[in-house]
Amino acid sequence: MFIKNLRDGCYFMTLKQLIQDKREDIL
Repeated sequence: MFIKNLRDGCYFMTLKQLIQDKREDIL
C-alpha cells in the first residue's frame, strides 16, 4: 500500500513537471 502510494506520488509529480514544461513552451 505504501509503495503504491509512493509510486503514484512520483507519477503525479512527473505529470505536473511535464505540464509545467508544456506551459512554458506555449508562453
